[in-house]
Amino acid sequence: MQTKTFGETGIRVAAIGLGTTGMGTKAFHSQEYVRQRIYSLQLGMDLGMTFIDTASLYGNGFSEEVVGSALKGKRENCFLATKFYPNEEINSQEIQLGLEASLRRLQTDWIDLYQIHWPNPRVNYEKVFEVLEKYRESGAIRNFGICNFSPQETWDLAKSIPRISIVSNEIEFNLQNQMMGNAYLDSKVFSGAILAYSPLNQGRIVGSKTQAKLIEVLAEKYQATPSQVALAWILSFERIFPIVKAATQEHVKENAGAMALVLSNEDIQSLSDSSAEETVEVKPESIKLRGTPQRNPYLTLEEAIRNPLNLIPSPKILSESILRYGLRMPIRVLSLAGNKDSFEYELDSYDPFDQVKKYWAWKIAFPGKPIPVSIGKVFQ
Repeated sequence: MQTKTFGETGIRVAAIGLGTTGMGTKAFHSQEYVRQRIYSLQLGMDLGMTFIDTASLYGNGFSEEVVGSALKGKRENCFLATKFYPNEEINSQEIQLGLEASLRRLQTDWIDLYQIHWPNPRVNYEKVFEVLEKYRESGAIRNFGICNFSPQETWDLAKSIPRISIVSNEIEFNLQNQMMGNAYLDSKVFSGAILAYSPLNQGRIVGSKTQAKLIEVLAEKYQATPSQVALAWILSFERIFPIVKAATQEHVKENAGAMALVLSNEDIQSLSDSSAEETVEVKPESIKLRGTPQRNPYLTLEEAIRNPLNLIPSPKILSESILRYGLRMPIRVLSLAGNKDSFEYELDSYDPFDQVKKYWAWKIAFPGKPIPVSIGKVFQ
C-alpha cells in the first residue's frame, strides 16, 4: 500500500483515491451495476486504495448511499471525502441538514474531508464555515477542502476565512489538461493536497498522437498498461492524489498496480512536456452544442440564464466568476470541418454539460466576442 502525506496535515493517506461518479440516482439505476460498484470499492480498499471520494450532488445523494454500503466493516481504515454545494441563499439550518444527511447516507459519524464542490462568488463563506467549524470541533468533520477553485478564487477564499485551514483542492489534472495543476504547483498561493479528478482523461488517457506514441513506448518499457503509466506520472508529484473511478474490479486491480510503478525522472519529464493542448478563440456560432440522450443542451441565452436543468454552477454564476477573477476556461471542442480560416466545431462529449455551462458563461460575460476553445481529438 502506497501512502502520501496529505498536504500539510501530517496525515498519511492512500496515494490513489477511489472515485464514485456515474452510479445513477436512487430512482433510476441498475441494481447489478450498483452491486458491482460496491464490490469494486471494497476490492479497491482491500488492495490499499483506502481513500474514497464522493459528493452529495452525485445522483442526488445516491452515490453517498452506495459508499455507505461499501464501507460496512471498513470505515475505520478509510479516509472518506465528500462534497456539498452552498448557494447564495443557503442558511445555517440548511448547512446543518445537508451535512447530517450526508453522514446518514454514508452511515458514519465523521467525514475526513468535507469539500466545497464548486466556487460561487455570491456565497458568504465566512457564514458557511462559521457553521461548519462547529462540526469540526465536535469531530463530525476532520478537515475542510475545496474543489474546482482557481488560484485566484482560492486566494480570495483564504482572505475571507483567515482562521479556517483549507487542506486540499480537487481539480481536473491529466496528461491532456495540466494547466490548472501546473498553476498550483508553480505558485505559493496554496500548499495543500491536490486531488486530481479525471486522471485518465475519462478513459482517453492521452490528448494527442505524440502522447499516445510516448505512452505506448513507456508501457512496453515498464511492462505496464498505458493507464498505469499515466497514473504513475501523476503519483510522481508529491502532493497530487489521482481520484480514479472505481467502475469494475478489473479496472480497480489495474489502477492499484500503478502504485508499484516508479518512472524515471527523465520519463516523468517527457510526459510532462508532451502536453500540447491548443487554445484558440472562435466565433460562438461556429460551435455545435450537444447534450446527452437524456438531456438537451441549452440552445438560447434566455434558457441558459433560467438554468432549468439546475447546472451547478449555473452559466450566470460562472460568468460572474470569469469576469471577477479573469478566469481562462476554454471549452473543449472537436473539429468538424473547415480550413485554416473557417472551422466548424462541436462540443466534446467529455462531460458535455460542463462545456455547455462554459459556453453560455462566456456568451453572458462577453456578448458578441469570440470564445476560447481547446481543440481536442479522441485517442484510445
